[in-house]
Amino acid sequence: MDYSKLSDNKINAEVALHWLGRGNFGLMNGAVEKLGRIFEPCNNPADAWPIIVANRIALMPDASEHGAHQWWDAQSSCRAHGIQYQANPLRAAMICYLMMQESE
Repeated sequence: MDYSKLSDNKINAEVALHWLGRGNFGLMNGAVEKLGRIFEPCNNPADAWPIIVANRIALMPDASEHGAHQWWDAQSSCRAHGIQYQANPLRAAMICYLMMQESE
């Protein structure tokens, strides 16, 4: 699946299925809710960091030659899964996480 084409909310929901487990969260207006707060690993470091650390996902900045554009690469520790050119490093990491889950 090409996760890069999904919205942040859809990526958040897919991550929640794998990380939190089915039934441990709800959807409210397309956003993932857990225990009365929004679970948003694509945009909230507090939600993303435990996933990044537990799955040993590396984040690396990548810039054009003139520094005009900056992207983020996210890669699994075994280098079998990765995505390039995401403007948001947390989103890149969550896409990498989903790719890792898909291969299991």
